[in-house]
Amino acid sequence: MKKLLVCLLFCCQILDAQNRPCRCEVNIDYDYDGFIDLYNDSETSFVFAKIRNNVIEDECVGIEILEDCGSRFRVNMHLRDVGLSFRMEDVYIYKEHLITLARPIDYPMPLYSQPSLSSEIVASIENAYGYKYDVLDCFDDWLKVTFVDGENHRHTGWMAKKYQCSNVYNACMGG
Repeated sequence: MKKLLVCLLFCCQILDAQNRPCRCEVNIDYDYDGFIDLYNDSETSFVFAKIRNNVIEDECVGIEILEDCGSRFRVNMHLRDVGLSFRMEDVYIYKEHLITLARPIDYPMPLYSQPSLSSEIVASIENAYGYKYDVLDCFDDWLKVTFVDGENHRHTGWMAKKYQCSNVYNACMGG
């Protein structure tokens, strides 16, 4: 009976790790000038479209993460802060090349071991504003991020919503 219970708990953890709802906004890395493949679902290999930032005209693609689906996110996409607008809904994108910024704060930004304010703080980032953070995962309104600081140390942990900034134009300077 114990083996069955352990197996059920393990299987539930695996299922919980995929297809989790998210409510986060991120961007395609503004330093990446290649095309990003878009898919119709979380498993197909058929690329139905490609997208990229237009760095020449300062047009960046904003991404609203709807669901974590393992190696891909289900997202809505939109062109931000430009005269021309487009929106693409319910598409899938690999997680690589997705970033967030940190809001300006007057204290070290904590990164947590789990997506919870009561979990262990695994890093406290001095001057967190100014770094871009690669997005690895999401859960609810939390982002699991990684980055390398100015001293070449890699930090990985969960970033709370109150520290996330998805506006590459004003970098959340308004608060």
